[in-house]
Amino acid sequence: MKHTANRLRILTLMLMFVLLLSACVGVNVSQVTFNITGTLAPDEKIFIRYSDGIEANDSGELKTGEINIKTDPTRVIVGAYVSDGRVSWVPSDYGFGGNTYVSVNLLQSSPKPAQPVAYAKFVKAEFAINNSFVGKPTQVVRATYKLHDKDGQAVADGTDVFIQVPNSVTLYNNDPKISLSNEAQWKVPGGYAYFTKNGEVQFDFMLDKPGDLSQVPLKLYSGTTEVYDSTKSDVFSNSLSLLEISAGDLSPAFSPSTTSYTATVPSSVSEIAVSAEALDKTSQVKVNGQAYPSGKKSINVPLHEGKNTIQVDVIPLVGDAKPYTITVNRQAALSKDATLSGLILSSGTLSPEFVANKTEYTASVANAVSSVQVTATASDDNAELTIDGKSVERGKPSAAIALKEGSNTIPVIVTAEDGTTTKSYTIVVTRAAALNTDATLSGLALSSGTLSPEFVANKTEYTASVANAVSSVQVTATASDDNAELTIDGKSVERGKPSAAIALKEGSNTIPVIVTAEDGTTTKSYSIVITRAVASSGGNDGGNGGGTGSGSSGGGTPNPAPTTPTPSTPSPSTTSGKITIPAGKAGQLVIGDLLKVDVPEGAATQSLQLTADQLKDIASLIKHGEILASPVFELLKNLNENFKKLVQITMEFNQSLIKEKQRAGLFYYDETAKKWIEVTGAQVKGTRITGQVDHFTKFAVLAVNQEPKVDEGITLSDITGHWAEEKIKQAVKQGIVKGFENGTFAPDSTVSREDFIVMLMHGLKSTKDGAALTFTDEAQIGDWAKKAVAQAIEAGYVTGYSDGTFEPKQNISRQELAVIIAKSSGIEYDVQASVQTKFADDSMIESWAKSAVHAIELAGIVQGHEGNLYEPTGYTTRAEAITIIMSMLAQKK
Repeated sequence: MKHTANRLRILTLMLMFVLLLSACVGVNVSQVTFNITGTLAPDEKIFIRYSDGIEANDSGELKTGEINIKTDPTRVIVGAYVSDGRVSWVPSDYGFGGNTYVSVNLLQSSPKPAQPVAYAKFVKAEFAINNSFVGKPTQVVRATYKLHDKDGQAVADGTDVFIQVPNSVTLYNNDPKISLSNEAQWKVPGGYAYFTKNGEVQFDFMLDKPGDLSQVPLKLYSGTTEVYDSTKSDVFSNSLSLLEISAGDLSPAFSPSTTSYTATVPSSVSEIAVSAEALDKTSQVKVNGQAYPSGKKSINVPLHEGKNTIQVDVIPLVGDAKPYTITVNRQAALSKDATLSGLILSSGTLSPEFVANKTEYTASVANAVSSVQVTATASDDNAELTIDGKSVERGKPSAAIALKEGSNTIPVIVTAEDGTTTKSYTIVVTRAAALNTDATLSGLALSSGTLSPEFVANKTEYTASVANAVSSVQVTATASDDNAELTIDGKSVERGKPSAAIALKEGSNTIPVIVTAEDGTTTKSYSIVITRAVASSGGNDGGNGGGTGSGSSGGGTPNPAPTTPTPSTPSPSTTSGKITIPAGKAGQLVIGDLLKVDVPEGAATQSLQLTADQLKDIASLIKHGEILASPVFELLKNLNENFKKLVQITMEFNQSLIKEKQRAGLFYYDETAKKWIEVTGAQVKGTRITGQVDHFTKFAVLAVNQEPKVDEGITLSDITGHWAEEKIKQAVKQGIVKGFENGTFAPDSTVSREDFIVMLMHGLKSTKDGAALTFTDEAQIGDWAKKAVAQAIEAGYVTGYSDGTFEPKQNISRQELAVIIAKSSGIEYDVQASVQTKFADDSMIESWAKSAVHAIELAGIVQGHEGNLYEPTGYTTRAEAITIIMSMLAQKK
């Protein structure tokens, strides 16, 4: 409590000193006495201040009672204050007993200030009336200053303030408690002391106008601490002296007068530290409204991708705030996308069709194609591409890549924008070997007669003899090269297949066999001279002796020597036969119209001896009510093992034995199980049935009860479970499309231009004759498709190519299909319109097709593939074609 009382007394002393300042202004004395009521603290001293700023203190004096301070009589006293070395103040309760005697009542004083002055700020200058001189109110220029502690708060009342000005500038005593009559005490040059009220202090100047104050260099002190200097440029400044960021560079470079900046940082920078310092250290700096934490010189600002505006405000104690802005552009993260959105060859077709997530493809080209260009389109515009090791622009064709015959691997490497993520695609292009010039035969056989000499590939001339009963013969020729073409007796024949029957006249018959190699120019001719025996002219009893040939004896022209029948080539009336086939060669065994056995090349590695016999005693074979529709033939061979390639068997059957709700089936007899087993996949054509087997036994045609058909006759074997099964069945029911003769539909096979047009026109049920076809390749259009193509041309659904062709056999692309469907659907659309589809590969759709694709997409007729890809240059499958046609027809209803 005693310590607190002493503090109060000190405060009172301070206030008294303020009065002293006023009372002693202009006084030149050698001593001033202070009468202290109370006691100063050990660290507290009384100071007298002169107008030139020099001070005198109570050093060595007691802390209570009368304290004498020696003064310099040559200097003018302008005030006094108490200081503990940290704060300086004037006690509020003071009184005077003359110019050199001051009473200070510490017990009644207000508390001393808690915080010292940190800085002062000019507030204003204005005209005012000074009433300190008795009877002489005077107009003065009064300047007001605000004093603050280190936290920016106003200091306590009674805080000591001294103003220092040049001696040429006169200050007035302005203490309202004092009335002076001595003008020397009233006007003081060089300096003046006072104290704060409400955090402010005022000084009166002898100036003509307030604006003249700006020309006066002055300083303010509290105690011995300078708190204001009017000559410094940073006084009341709202400018920055420093502005820095932790990443990137400011543009332009920092200048206090420049308030707008930009900077760019990489995506890896998620926050940035902003350092800013005010030119005036008393000004406050905020970053995005946030003041700098105590002791911190920077503030971290989070950044999002793109533009970030950071505002730095400089807030002075007096005047307006100034904003500085930094626009920081944080770059987007570099893409890691290393996929392709398109991949095309200048020749050949990719297999499978391109899909972004598939990386391995194959393609085949003709031998004439000696190089190929690859066009790859990266999904990301900023990705980089190399094709066959060379850099290529996105969507641009590569340089020509030479192809050798056989396999050629072309690597396509995509490097993502980030520079590290890569994805490799490979295309294996197989260039066909040069067209074969081989025009030789590897096999030559007759249905009757035996070649002489035995066939050898390099021999071209052969003879054979047949009985007179053989009125025709079939020639089977097998070219050494699968791609060579054959004509026998002037007619085209498939390799290894028998020719049509060639009529034989009696005597010599020359049959030419011409082989044309794959190259289309190299040929080789073989000839077979077959001599058919002359019919006998004698009677039933005609002898071998002389005679006329009419059966009587006697002289005459002798009958020709009879020819010897060849057992391996039976005549049409025989019921058995035998044939020998060289190792690895093809051959054919024919029993009239009843049986034909075709053995392909490579069916056996040894020489084959085949026999066929029609069985007469078949009772033991028919024990379960089987209905035979043909004779039973037993086929045998000289080898025990099965054939290495399937052998084709064709048998004639009696259609009249096939009853309603029955069908013909080709069967073989299982000797172990003692039952007939049906040969699967056998095909019926007219009254003949053909199947393939790998072994010989007994064979026959049986009548088989038909199983009921499902779905109104739709029994296509390869659509069960297919995604387009229902659409295909609907199309079959409506007669839009049919399956193949083997009972399949081949839903995933590609569809040609003529196939698609036929499906479309069947779906539209067109009854018109159509336009005349004038295409240069009209002959290539199948007869079955010509009417549909003509109808589509007339309706304007389809046109040919600019070179005058229609290309009927060419697979139809998905963008070609879109144009035809859009036209035939009746949907209105602008071909020239600039549109964009929803598909991810929209940029790959040609401009002439994009509006059509967009139109049928909006109509719900077409959808994309996996990955939302339309794949405009890809080919359409039969299932896709039917599905799109059915969707279009539904939309038209």
